[in-house]
Amino acid sequence: RSRGVRPATLTGRLRVTLPLTVVCALLLSLLLRFSPAQSLAAVLLPAAYCLMTGLLGLVVNLKNPKLEWDSEDKVVKQSTAAMLGLLGGIAPAAAVFIPYFLFFAGSISFELLYLIALIVFLLLSAALWLWLHRRGEALFEAL
Repeated sequence: RSRGVRPATLTGRLRVTLPLTVVCALLLSLLLRFSPAQSLAAVLLPAAYCLMTGLLGLVVNLKNPKLEWDSEDKVVKQSTAAMLGLLGGIAPAAAVFIPYFLFFAGSISFELLYLIALIVFLLLSAALWLWLHRRGEALFEAL
């Protein structure tokens, strides 16, 4: 029964974010006249980020559920999960891009940075997926 909750929640999120992400990336690629490699990176990196933040949101919501509430607004706007999800989504991007601009801007290409970021986001997604697979079911059942 609970096996369907995790994929359904993630699938719902990705159905909303991925098409918009792809359209925006393709339009940006056309507008800025990206090379094919840059266009591919412009699609893949945000898609990997959407996946990672979706999985992170599931983990945070399982670890910090807000089950007592008066209105839906409190769950969305005043929960620990909402704050951790927002800050947790920003932290991996900052960890990749801030060092680039501070230390490596002239020494490595932006394409290499995108590749490094893509690998980091996919590795974090895999770790979150494994955690959800191993521990998430038990936490969900305990709710």
